[in-house]
Amino acid sequence: MAAEIPHARCVAQLARHLAALPAARAEHGRRGAVAIVVRLALPGGPALDGLQGAALVQALDAQLAQAEAARERAQVLFIQRARYPGDPWSGHIGFPGGKREPGDGSDRATAERETLEELGVGLRDARAFAYLGSLDDVRAATLLRGPLMVVSPHVYLLHTPAAAPALRPSPEVAAARWIDFAELLRRVDRPAAAHRCISFDVAARTAPRAARARPLWFRALAGVLGRIHYPMLPLRFAGNDDDDNNNNSNSGPDPDPSPPASDHVLFASSTELFLWGISLEMARELVDLCLPAAPRELRPGYTSITGSWPQMDRARWPDVNLVVNAVWRLVWRPARRKPWRTRHALSPDYFETYFGLLRVLFPLACLARASLLYTLARAAAGLAGRLKHTRHT
Repeated sequence: MAAEIPHARCVAQLARHLAALPAARAEHGRRGAVAIVVRLALPGGPALDGLQGAALVQALDAQLAQAEAARERAQVLFIQRARYPGDPWSGHIGFPGGKREPGDGSDRATAERETLEELGVGLRDARAFAYLGSLDDVRAATLLRGPLMVVSPHVYLLHTPAAAPALRPSPEVAAARWIDFAELLRRVDRPAAAHRCISFDVAARTAPRAARARPLWFRALAGVLGRIHYPMLPLRFAGNDDDDNNNNSNSGPDPDPSPPASDHVLFASSTELFLWGISLEMARELVDLCLPAAPRELRPGYTSITGSWPQMDRARWPDVNLVVNAVWRLVWRPARRKPWRTRHALSPDYFETYFGLLRVLFPLACLARASLLYTLARAAAGLAGRLKHTRHT
């Protein structure tokens, strides 16, 4: 059972994989970066100043192998962004980070600057943090517009929590929450049962400006496309201690009373965060790199904590969903992902591949429907003609 694996063992495996497996990089004019902070207290709060690569892995292995470390529980830091009208990320759950600025020397520098601005936490403080490495770049994409930007995730270990400052969310952040790592691991043991869906109007997300005026062509498009349903993971808070879970009472102005892009979706409750989209895909790779054994040894039939690609309305697009699910099982199974396949592993195109497939399937599905209607109309006309001829004779 994945949930029974000591968290120290998972963190040690994560450090080994990040040091040994280079992250896949994607090119795009617009870039962003996020910081994935894993908190796990090491025995004695060891100094890891300046250690990198193999030296860092060896030092961590020595500490994490101790019996005291095996009892520690790891936690992952998530934030909920403040709600602002017109902001496509308004209210979303994710990791601290943001857009790369011209003054940033690297994606890692962007992640560190944004984390300092958003939470008041300096990830360069070696007394508390160790940089483990980066995950594959993730492309944020849409159905019609393709990739919008590339996000680079960088992983940090908070090994001495006592040396780290308290989280101080800025007005850009509504709340910062520590989530127990077991919340992610238990998705390995029960991947299907743990999933819910978060749905959006496809037309509204494709053309948000038109969604406000709702012209005739938009209403027709919305009626044809329907809704898209993303897999979503509910993650329970690690606790209610104010030092760990910080709510920002000044989270910015009230959201637009009728924001079409978010469809009135709530991304958190009083006890849970709802993780979806590219943040869920980043968490998927984090879990993959933490597992000390092949997934089939832990849970036969396991694919990933993301569950599946998003689904279109079943009543409107059953044929599209059938093909999408078949391709997903073929292409995105664990045997084709890092760390179980190091050569020719999957590119960081999870959503771009999905939306690219939809751009092919939608015209084919519409053509198939039109052909079927044409065939039925011809058959009906032929039948009517024969009946008319029969009556005359």
